[in-house]
Amino acid sequence: MRITTAVSSEVSTYRSLRIGLVFAVITIGLAIGQVIATSDCAQSSISAYWYTPARTVFVGALYAAGTILIAYRGDSAVEDTLLDLAGFAAIVVAAVPTWAPSGRCGPVDLTDPTAFVDVSVPAIGGVAAAAGVLAQVLLDPGVDTRSLRWCRHRLLRRLEHAARRFGRLALSVAGTIVLLTHAVDAVGFRRDAHAVAAIGLFVAIIGVVLTQALRSRSRADSRSHAFGLGYLVVAGAMGLTLVLTILAHTALDATGSRLLIIEATLLAEFAVYWLLQTVERWQPAPDVAISSILS
Repeated sequence: MRITTAVSSEVSTYRSLRIGLVFAVITIGLAIGQVIATSDCAQSSISAYWYTPARTVFVGALYAAGTILIAYRGDSAVEDTLLDLAGFAAIVVAAVPTWAPSGRCGPVDLTDPTAFVDVSVPAIGGVAAAAGVLAQVLLDPGVDTRSLRWCRHRLLRRLEHAARRFGRLALSVAGTIVLLTHAVDAVGFRRDAHAVAAIGLFVAIIGVVLTQALRSRSRADSRSHAFGLGYLVVAGAMGLTLVLTILAHTALDATGSRLLIIEATLLAEFAVYWLLQTVERWQPAPDVAISSILS
């Protein structure tokens, strides 16, 4: 007999933030390493790689790292304040490039996105593949205490059980698919990956909203039912807007402002969902509160 500790979603999120910061730094290192490996020299500083095809990874990872540092709560007020300042400084470093380097490793022509994609994909795909496996091992919550009441249908219950056991590996699968697709057909990947990823992003978000709607409506109190109804409305609106977005890409003039307006609407709808959930969860009330059980 062994004691298994049930880890709350808050603790799991805390651990994910810590691991995420490490992988943000690793991603920058991989992108810079690839640029160095495919060129005949190295830049004079890490910041100088803003002027290379590593720019997208450098900027994106610094923004992510800065946001994590700001969101992370320190063990003291002094530490927390310094973390906030460090996070904001990281974002400034990402947003404001250093002076352009001179000499043989100076600026290159970055008007062709091919170089960006070919540097970014191995870095982000490799990190995603590794991070999913590591998360599956290190972030195993032990006994999952979250309620299954929202899974009223057999299919939903099976999906929930599978996600609890192997869900973190989905990130590894996605990263591996990106790596293999780019390796097999780089031209096709550069042509289609953005649109496919954008659609996948919003389909996943709509799924998140629907899941929250089912969870909220499975509770007994009227407040949760009201939020559940709100989530359903937002999910329906997002689904309709996503269809309009796809039609705008395929059938309408993608150079006009209509597509911009539709995409902005989709982002606004997500913001409404996030605000609703923030209000609902401002005072957290776990479904089940236990610290440990025997298994």
